[in-house]
Amino acid sequence: MLATIHVRAGEPRGLQVAHHAVTAVTRISSMHARQRLEPLAAALDSRPGNDYRELARMARQMASTRA
Repeated sequence: MLATIHVRAGEPRGLQVAHHAVTAVTRISSMHARQRLEPLAAALDSRPGNDYRELARMARQMASTRA
């Protein structure tokens, strides 16, 4: 949730915080935790730039993958 807030606010470190959130979820087997990446993916998609779009793709992939 914190990463989503950073990205929506356009914080300079938003992409870095979001990347950390997405990679941290890879170590969690909870499907609920993974599905909570969806709002982050939407926030990332709303930002300009390929880095944001690629991270949004990774977040969506992680949200739909079972551990």
